[in-house]
Amino acid sequence: MEERYIHAMINKIKCNGPYMVLAKGFAVPHAGVDDGGKKTGFSLIKLNHPVDYNSPLGEVQFVCCLSVTDMVSHLRAFFSLVNLLQNKEFYKKMIECKTPKSLHELIQKYE
Repeated sequence: MEERYIHAMINKIKCNGPYMVLAKGFAVPHAGVDDGGKKTGFSLIKLNHPVDYNSPLGEVQFVCCLSVTDMVSHLRAFFSLVNLLQNKEFYKKMIECKTPKSLHELIQKYE
């Protein structure tokens, strides 16, 4: 993604508040399809120290940055992620992951 995509994500949070907190402990910051995304993709991190986005869903431990280039891929990627988060077994196991590799393998298993 281009640097302007990062600025667009930050501005969306400033303007819209914690809209990107989709589930307890999980945020998906993203910007619009014309804001500098070069391809559709995810970047998932597990924070050592949760961040308070002032969301009713509480502090965030996982941040999944979503990069998109068109509305179709945006919706597919977004709903794919939402479906994963609605799976209680996946969510519980995601929290228990200790390494990036184990988290990657878990996502592949449930995808």
